[in-house]
Amino acid sequence: MLIFALNFAAFWGAVVKTGLCAKISVTASRGQSFPHFPYLFHAMNSPMNPGNDWHAPVNCASRAGKLLASLLLMVCAGCATAPVPDVCFSPAGHCANAVIREINAARQSIYVQAYGFTHPGIAKALADAEGRGVDVEVILDKSNLSARYSEGGFVAAAGVKTYIDSRHPIAHDKVMVIDQDEVITGSFNFTRPADEKNAENLLILKSRPLAARYLADWRTHRAHSVAYGTAGYR
Repeated sequence: MLIFALNFAAFWGAVVKTGLCAKISVTASRGQSFPHFPYLFHAMNSPMNPGNDWHAPVNCASRAGKLLASLLLMVCAGCATAPVPDVCFSPAGHCANAVIREINAARQSIYVQAYGFTHPGIAKALADAEGRGVDVEVILDKSNLSARYSEGGFVAAAGVKTYIDSRHPIAHDKVMVIDQDEVITGSFNFTRPADEKNAENLLILKSRPLAARYLADWRTHRAHSVAYGTAGYR
């Protein structure tokens, strides 16, 4: 929308600069239309114009200017209401707190993809969400089967549907899709080192279309993953 408005502004600037508005003089017989520029023309039906001919308005530049202003106002209104992403940087930001906050606010669903999954606070928040009726599903990298402090077993025991994605050398995603309208992602692993020691970044994005794309990818990986604690890992 913004690109269209800017292109239109450039176009109309050229029209006014070259004097095209002043040169437009179109009179057509009854029933003729101008599909390409309907906003530049108007039908007049009055005693002064009994033929109901189409005429180019004398103030076409003014009319187009008003249209352009309306378009720009719509664009600016969209910019003003667009949600601003929430950003966190570790270790100073302790981004696990932001993740837990969003998990605690979930009301319907949480879909997780995790490479490292050792943060007990995040694991507990997911288990608690499952306990209050939120649909929580977690896909983990196969390294969680042998990782000493993985919380995979904990969330699985709490009733969270937990899967292992062993299709790839590394399932390196760090993603949560919450209530199908929010995405948490970034370099931040769901681990204590990521929260307390490593240089990491975390984005919290409110966008239903974006969440739909991430959820579609989550479902692609879910299709070839297997339930935690079962045979079939490669």
